[in-house]
Amino acid sequence: MKAGAQAVVQVDAKPGDSLPARPGPDIDKARIRRVMDVMDDVNPVHIDEELVRRMGLRGLVNQGPCNLAYIINMLVAWTGNPDCVKRMQVRFHNLVVPGDRTLAGGTVTAVRDGASPEADCDVWLRLEDGTTLLAGMATVALPKQG
Repeated sequence: MKAGAQAVVQVDAKPGDSLPARPGPDIDKARIRRVMDVMDDVNPVHIDEELVRRMGLRGLVNQGPCNLAYIINMLVAWTGNPDCVKRMQVRFHNLVVPGDRTLAGGTVTAVRDGASPEADCDVWLRLEDGTTLLAGMATVALPKQG
């Protein structure tokens, strides 16, 4: 397979199917700092431990776009298509902090066959203990069957 090419994935989705859960990366202060640099993010909740203690937070805050990306990565791995996400709406429920072990997953709620098959899915990012971090819905393009 050429570098950058995606494997062809067979997705036989039907409502009620669970999406293959995908663990998120290890979250640590160095990772958060690297993302700050890339995003030119100067919000001190990402690096100032004294500030987050005064605010009553569990720890330094992992960037929201990263948390959303963990769900997108799960959908891409499921479909095999980096352009699969057509629509997405999520709500941020809780913060992700260093040391958190996250898991992205979801459930298929509807499937539309045809020339451009799609699936609607409830999606979520949770801690290993089941605490919901993000939750919402996504519509993804499915690989054509056959």
